[in-house]
Amino acid sequence: MGRPCGEAGSPPLQIVLGAFGGLCYDDGASGSDSDGASAITRSPATYILGTSYFATARVGAPSSGVSRRSALGLNKDGRVPMEDRKGAFSQFKPRALLLSTVRVTAINISTSMSTFFSDQLESEQNVEKRVEAGEITPREADELNEEWETREWELCKDALPKKIGWAILRFHACTAIMRFYEFVVGRYVLRVDGDRGAAAIMDGSGGAATNSTGGMTHEQAVTAMDKLTRDPYQASKRTSQILHNQEHSPGKVIGVDGKETSTSRELTRQMFTTCLWANIIPFLAELTVQQGVLIYGYGVYYRAKKRRDRRREELKNEGEEEQCEDEDDGDAQTECIDDTAYALSTSLAVSLTNPTTASNQTSANGFATMALDSDDAPATYPTEMSEAERYLFDLNGFLVVRNVLTPEEVAACHAAIDNHADEAVARSDPTLRNAVEGSPMYGSGPPRLDLGGIFEWGEIESRVFKKVLAHPRLLPLFHGLLGKGYRLDHIPFVLMNNKGGEGFQLHGGTVDCVSGEYNSNLAYTCHNGSIRSNLLGCNVMLVDHNPGDGGFCVVPGSHKSNFKTPPGMVDGLCPETNEAIIQPATKAGDVVLFSEGTVHGAMGWNSDTQRRCALYRFAPATMGYGRSYFSGESGTAWPAKFYDDTDLAQRSVLEPPYANRLDRPNILEDGSVEITQRSERKRQHDNDVFKTKYF
Repeated sequence: MGRPCGEAGSPPLQIVLGAFGGLCYDDGASGSDSDGASAITRSPATYILGTSYFATARVGAPSSGVSRRSALGLNKDGRVPMEDRKGAFSQFKPRALLLSTVRVTAINISTSMSTFFSDQLESEQNVEKRVEAGEITPREADELNEEWETREWELCKDALPKKIGWAILRFHACTAIMRFYEFVVGRYVLRVDGDRGAAAIMDGSGGAATNSTGGMTHEQAVTAMDKLTRDPYQASKRTSQILHNQEHSPGKVIGVDGKETSTSRELTRQMFTTCLWANIIPFLAELTVQQGVLIYGYGVYYRAKKRRDRRREELKNEGEEEQCEDEDDGDAQTECIDDTAYALSTSLAVSLTNPTTASNQTSANGFATMALDSDDAPATYPTEMSEAERYLFDLNGFLVVRNVLTPEEVAACHAAIDNHADEAVARSDPTLRNAVEGSPMYGSGPPRLDLGGIFEWGEIESRVFKKVLAHPRLLPLFHGLLGKGYRLDHIPFVLMNNKGGEGFQLHGGTVDCVSGEYNSNLAYTCHNGSIRSNLLGCNVMLVDHNPGDGGFCVVPGSHKSNFKTPPGMVDGLCPETNEAIIQPATKAGDVVLFSEGTVHGAMGWNSDTQRRCALYRFAPATMGYGRSYFSGESGTAWPAKFYDDTDLAQRSVLEPPYANRLDRPNILEDGSVEITQRSERKRQHDNDVFKTKYF
C-alpha cells in the first residue's frame, strides 16, 4: 500500500520525459485533492503519465496551497497533457487496423455507389431527351438504359477493389507522415520530447522554465503540443461531461468571458477551437501525400515527353547530317527535313496546332497509355508489302491484317470510348437508315451508333487512334496501296452496334453497284505491279467479329467488276448471289483494309457484345474525296486538335492533297520523314510568275 503524494515523508512525484520507469498506481485506498483528482501514489521508481513513449513535464511535490492536479500538470478536464497522442505504429494495432480498414472500405463503397447512381440518373435523363426529340423509341431507350447499367455496374465492381486498396494505402501513408510531423514538432520545434523536454522542468511551486522555443515556457509548449495531438472525438465526450458538471442551472454555464451562456454554445465554441488545432498536422500530412502523387505523375509524364523529344531530335539530326544536292533541270531530289523546310511544307496545318497541355493524371490507365508511344514500336515489322499481301489484295479487293493493335491498346480504345459513349449519335431517322427492313443487313431494328471526335479527346484517350495514321505494321501496306505521301481523307469515327443493330446495305464499287456508272473517285488500278486505290477503307476492329456475328461484309473481287449488282443483291435478298457476300472473321486488334471500289457493307449485328470498330479512309497524295481538311480555323486544314500530340510522321498524313514534288513530307520505311522538293531555281521562278511559292 503506498502513501498519497504530498503526504509527509513521501518522495516527490516525478513525471519524466522520455524515460521508461516502473509504472505503478496505488492499489489501495486513495485520497482526493481539492479539485477532485485521485491521489496517486508511487514506489521509488519513476512514473510516466500519458502514453507509453511520450511523457509530460517533471514536477516536484506540491507546495502549500497548491492542488495535486496543478502539481501533476493535469488539464482542467483531469487529463494528463498529450495523453491522446498516438504512438508511431499505433494504427497497426489489431483494433485500430480493423476499424480503419472498415471505415475506409465503407466510405469508398458509399462514394462509388452514389457516383454510380448519379451517373445513371444523368444517363437516363439524356436518353429521355433523345426520346422526346424523336431520335429513339421508348423501347430503344429502355435497352440503352439497361445496357448502360450492366456495363457501368461491371466497371464499378471491377474498379472497387483497386480503389479501396489505394485508399487504404493512402490512409496509412497520411498517418505515417502525420506521426513523423508530430515527432518533428515535439522534439525540434516545441522541444517537449526527449532530453530537451526532460531538461526543461517545472519547479514545485508551479513556476516554469523557458525551453528556448521562441520565449515559450515549457508549460506553454506542452499545452500547444497537447492541442495539436488531441483526439477530437474523445475531447468532445470529455468537454461535454465537464460542461454538464459545471452547469449552475439547467443548460447554462459560465463562459470563459465570465458571462452566462448556453451549454451547447460553449461546447460548440470549445470544440471548434479543439478541431481547428487538432487538424493542423493531419492537413499538412494529407497535403504532403497529394503533392507527392502529383509530383510522381508529372515525373512520369515528363519522362515520356523527354523520350519523344529525344526521338524527334534524333530524326532531325539524322536528316541534317545527310548531304543534299540540287536537282538538274527539273529532276526531283530528296532534301533532308529540318525545322524550316517542314514549317514551309506544313504551314497550313502546323500553324493551327496548340501547345500540348500537360495533365497531371496518375491513374493506371494514364500511365499504361503513356507507354504506347510510336518511339517504342517493335523493329520486327516488315518494311514493304509482301507478295502474298499484294496478291490477296489484288485478287479480293480487301486484306485482313492480324494483331495490329495490342490487347493493351485495344483496352485503351475501349476506355476512351466508354468515357464518350453518351456522345454517340444514333442513325434513327428514317432518312438515315442504311438497310431495308427485313433484309439481313437490317438486323432486328436498333439503329447504328456513330461516335466522332476520336482525334480530339486529348493526349491519353486519342493516342492509339492517332497511332493508326502511321502505324509501323500498316505503313508498308499504305505505301503499297496508296503510294508515298498518302493522306487521311475522311475524319475517322467509331461505329457501334448493339445486339440486333442495323448494318449497311452493299455499296461502293469502281462500277457503281447500283447505277452501273463508272466511279473514278473509287477507282482501283494495277499497272506494272503497282497498285493504286483512289480511296482506301481502314477498319480497326475493337471487338471480335466471329463467323455469324455480322458486321463488315464484302463481295471479294468486285473491285474489278464491270457490271452493277443484280436486283436485290445490295440488300442480301438475291438468293443466287448471297453466297458471294462474305463476312470476314476478325479478332479485336485486327485491321481490315479494303478498296472503296470493292462492293462492301455490313450485316446486322448478332453478338451480345457491342460491336465497336474505328473507320478511317485514306487516299493517295493527290486525291481528295472528302473535304474535312477544310474544317480548320483558317479553312485550310483539319481541326486544330488533330495535330495535338502527334509526331512528324502522323502530321505528314494530315497534309491536304497535292503532289509529292511540291515539298510534300513523306514517311520513309523506317518511320522517319523526308521532303521531296523541286529545285530552288524553279521555286523562285514560280514565285516571280505567280507571286506565290506554289503554282
